[in-house]
Amino acid sequence: MTSSTSKGTAYVSLGLMVGVVLGWTARGVVDRDEDALPVQEESQAATESEPANEARATSDPIEPQAPPSGRPDSIASTPEGETSEAEIEEQQPVQAAPQTPPGDVERRAIPVSDAHASIIYSQSTQDEETGERRRIRDILESEERDESWSYFMEQTLRMFIANHADASKFSVFHIECRTTMCEIQVIGFDESTSPDWSRILYDMTVQPWYEFGQVGTTVGRYQGQLALLTRLTRLTQSPATQQGDQ
Repeated sequence: MTSSTSKGTAYVSLGLMVGVVLGWTARGVVDRDEDALPVQEESQAATESEPANEARATSDPIEPQAPPSGRPDSIASTPEGETSEAEIEEQQPVQAAPQTPPGDVERRAIPVSDAHASIIYSQSTQDEETGERRRIRDILESEERDESWSYFMEQTLRMFIANHADASKFSVFHIECRTTMCEIQVIGFDESTSPDWSRILYDMTVQPWYEFGQVGTTVGRYQGQLALLTRLTRLTQSPATQQGDQ
């Protein structure tokens, strides 16, 4: 009976010792696990912070480095395959504006009707100074307007033609006076009006305001009508001045 009790006591003591050992072992494992957790959390926090750092790095402006050849910064930051404005300016040198040839002036266009175009652009004359042939239209468009005379003469010619007895037979397209010449573009309503236009020009010569020397008229047919082009060359002196000199 006594031996059985001793054995039971020994087994209980052995069980307690084993339990204590197992308890200390388990506590050590738990402590080691708890010590490892902050390391894992720190690693996870570092992993989460990397995208944020990349985002901040992307949003921060990057200062372009100066190009090695001293070219502008705008060229250095230009994507490959594109051309910056600075490069365009370098590739296209500044060209001076063309100079007007000596003795010539800027041309100012004069309206031309379809009926008169074939006549106007086919007429030429010989230049007295160079001997070259020049289109009369180019000479006229290169002349400056004598504003003290041009406007007055244009209005006077227009009113005289409109008040003539044969005015109903014609349509005046345009009258232009510059410095040395006046041009009249007229359309006759039928092909029989050529003599009537000659009569208007003759009656014009006896007017007190008339101060032209050479007069030339060219006639062309256009869709059953007559295209009449008359140029009057201005006298260097008015008739009143010439009479006074005599």
